[in-house]
Amino acid sequence: MWQILLHVTPATVALASAALAVFAFVTVCAYVRDREGTRRFCRPLLAVASGVYLLVLSSPVLSWGQVGEGSRDITWNPVAWVEEWREANEPDSGFAQALSNETSAHFSVEPLTGAEREEILSYGSFDYFLHEDERGDLVVLDAGGDPASEAESRVVHREMGSAVAGFMEHRGGTSAALIVEEKVVNVLLFVPIGVVAFFVFAHPAGKLAAGPLLSLTVETTQWALAAGGSADASDFAANSIGSVTGTALAGAAVLVVARFRKPREHHEPVGV
Repeated sequence: MWQILLHVTPATVALASAALAVFAFVTVCAYVRDREGTRRFCRPLLAVASGVYLLVLSSPVLSWGQVGEGSRDITWNPVAWVEEWREANEPDSGFAQALSNETSAHFSVEPLTGAEREEILSYGSFDYFLHEDERGDLVVLDAGGDPASEAESRVVHREMGSAVAGFMEHRGGTSAALIVEEKVVNVLLFVPIGVVAFFVFAHPAGKLAAGPLLSLTVETTQWALAAGGSADASDFAANSIGSVTGTALAGAAVLVVARFRKPREHHEPVGV
């Protein structure tokens, strides 16, 4: 799942959305020509897809040995991910690193005041504090806030220079983006379920309930296995939105295809 998130970009989302629209349109064309045949095809397709989704999304593929050993957590708030996104979107202010000479240093994005330095020292022992100046050069101070010696600065620069550069380049936003991308994937994954359900069930309730029921089964299985995954109402909501979107997409495609077929059929000679 996380490997998929690495490829979620506006371009791939647009391509996936276009592919789903084509899938819905092609299925509708087949449905208009042969309703019963399309339903007979879609019934096993929905059953197989549901089984695959249940296996892939709920089973601990890489951690079968942990089944029953984790906690059975449930996140009831369907918008809890929004607060998680807000927190993740706040960039980190610094990091600490141990050096090869058995000392340690703390980097901060902004220069620290004496009080801030003392507060950090109350949580841990640091020999050096460093920050970037206006030109982007590292300024190294000792624990008392005085400039470190040239020899000490060279050690800190050599061992922390690349780490600071990487930190500043990727500071904040990465985990926040993954949170949003996960929800986008959860929505898109269930659009095909909604499309197929539209043709399988005759009653509107069946068309709309198929995706949410499958998602509920997935979340319940994750909770029951207790292998590190937790039941999340936000995942259920995202899956349900995707499924309902797929059902609506199929319904809209039926109306469009039926509308364009009527004029043509009206002018066709009888018996053709």
